[in-house]
Amino acid sequence: MTATRSELAGYFEYTLLKPDATAADVDNVCLDAVRLGVKSVCVNPVHIKLANWLLKDEAPLPVCSVGYPTGATLGSIKSAEAAEAVRLGAREVNMVMNLAAFKASDHRAVVQDIQGVITAAGVPVKVIVETTLLAADQLTQACSLCMEAGAKAVISGSGYGTSPVRESGIRALRKACDCSLEVIAAGGVRGFKRAMALVEAGADRICSSTVSEILGSSS
Repeated sequence: MTATRSELAGYFEYTLLKPDATAADVDNVCLDAVRLGVKSVCVNPVHIKLANWLLKDEAPLPVCSVGYPTGATLGSIKSAEAAEAVRLGAREVNMVMNLAAFKASDHRAVVQDIQGVITAAGVPVKVIVETTLLAADQLTQACSLCMEAGAKAVISGSGYGTSPVRESGIRALRKACDCSLEVIAAGGVRGFKRAMALVEAGADRICSSTVSEILGSSS
């Protein structure tokens, strides 16, 4: 695949999830997102109302993360957080999978956790599965559970994982998911060529906090 910078921009979800992000940071990211023509902007719950207002009548979708970054929040809290985020303007919700339940092979709890958020949100839900913490067979199972629950997409990581997302990880996710489930690359994405390689590996979207730098770089 060969794409121009403007074409690649449409694959990006511009993320601003630092705990110390300010309203001014949200304003700058949203302005950049509109200027660059990205797909979406993802912020923490405290900023979703502002992001929604800034992106009103603009193309990028306001997205909110819940249960972030560990996924160790109670399911009822994740669901309530998702419902409130949507009330404040979120058009999609990103949630972190219950990794503790998954590692304990409590697959029913994993599916219920995701379904609870989907029901509460009423908008597309994307699930962070932390590929760097999963073996190949676990990755396949995680994708299967996300599909069973009705998620829109799987996201490779929270950005707090043990290593940056790799093309091999995206290829593995793509292989594990059927066409009903989007694959999103996230975590340590740097540079235009790197972003292109992830798209070529099968990513339908890329989450990054450095979109301006990526689209302005040649490496």
